[in-house]
Amino acid sequence: EKLFTGERNKYRDAYIQVMRDTLVGFADKMREAVDSVNPSVRIGVCSLMSAWSTDGVDSYEIAQHLAGKNTRPFVRLIGAPYWAVDKLFGNNRLQDVINIQRMEASWRYGDVEIMYEGDVYPRPRFSTPANYLEAFDMALLADGGADGILKYVIDYTASERYEQGYIERHLRNKSNYAWIMENMREKPSAGVRVYEFIHTIKTARLPEKYAGYEYIRTRFMSPASKMMSACSIPITYTGDGCCGVAFGENVRYLTDQQIKGGLITDIEGARILADRGFDTGIRGYGDYYKPYMEYYHKENEYVAIRNADSCVPGLDVSVQRIELDDKAEIQSSFICGNDKIPASFVFENADGVKLLIFTFDAYSCDESFYRKYTRSRQIIDAVEHLSGKKLPAAISGNPDLYVITKQDDTSLSVGLWNLFPDDVFSPKIKLDGEYKSIECCSCSGELKGDYVELSDIKPYGFAGFVVNK
Repeated sequence: EKLFTGERNKYRDAYIQVMRDTLVGFADKMREAVDSVNPSVRIGVCSLMSAWSTDGVDSYEIAQHLAGKNTRPFVRLIGAPYWAVDKLFGNNRLQDVINIQRMEASWRYGDVEIMYEGDVYPRPRFSTPANYLEAFDMALLADGGADGILKYVIDYTASERYEQGYIERHLRNKSNYAWIMENMREKPSAGVRVYEFIHTIKTARLPEKYAGYEYIRTRFMSPASKMMSACSIPITYTGDGCCGVAFGENVRYLTDQQIKGGLITDIEGARILADRGFDTGIRGYGDYYKPYMEYYHKENEYVAIRNADSCVPGLDVSVQRIELDDKAEIQSSFICGNDKIPASFVFENADGVKLLIFTFDAYSCDESFYRKYTRSRQIIDAVEHLSGKKLPAAISGNPDLYVITKQDDTSLSVGLWNLFPDDVFSPKIKLDGEYKSIECCSCSGELKGDYVELSDIKPYGFAGFVVNK
């Protein structure tokens, strides 16, 4: 209750410092013990959630201490396909876990070797489907942020003959892996830039009532990534992107230039922006309430918030009434009783900073606040308005269609993973401009100016294409 409630405080600072000193000291003693036997032996570390938040020291630095003077640091990241089966730690979808790995890999610094966690615990395929592992592996190969993957394909208890389905599906995807290696892995990532920073728990403004262990240790996970991917928005964790998204405490760590490039944020991020001197268009705060529906003004569409629950145990409210400047353009409104209350709005302040602000706390609301076709179309439209840049590839209307875009000066590569039980029928993808030629993988496709139309994508199937200028 003293450490992890309210604003930053001396108890939290002391706890994080003690955790850091303890873990670093332990790693140094392990290295010393191994060096006394054989200095050439490598010691690696399996990452865990607290390494990026409450431990005060991250896995990459621990790996450096474990490596000592004679070996290369080595890390296996955390976040595996089996998480999506059991919806562990608030990761309800396979793309959520893929994004955790992409995010952790983007934090790498120094000369450290890293592997993704391709675990399908407890196995066999009755527990975690091979298609989960294959989509996970292919998407992360396309991302290209790590050196490889620790891919678990043999059952813990049975012989190697018992479950061969993981290996069989890996081999059948051999041509897909080759295409991804050639056309995606080494290209720069493109899309909306997700800004996530490590160790933000130290300065975070937390609920006044202790929200519990799970909430604290999983705060390093990214609701911004979850929202974007639920809406089939391609994201990048490096570079400038075509605009930025940062929720909550991450806004505190942005540069002014990153904010001025166009930003999507939530109510906590808006508070931090205001504290930093940015006009957000919010002129007052009211009481909290629980909405049950959202009305999208442009589309004249009402969409249910089916759960409308807080994802924080013990918190009964998640949305706060606000008063807006007359120049704010309300894009959607929450329905509460007979009231329509701003749910999202676009605002350009006097300094030319353009913002899309959601009036809920992204770290406290469940996926029913963003898992919507209307939210997807809203973000697609907002990207160009905020930054003047188009998404490299835009598509909506397909639940859990996960999109990765990689782009250089001459071509755009797009990978699409259908992580949903329904087929994606004849997907039409809007590009950021006109291209002259197209090459496809695991699908057929037709280039029509700045559109691509592909053949159907089967459930848990992959389709890829590269268009050339």
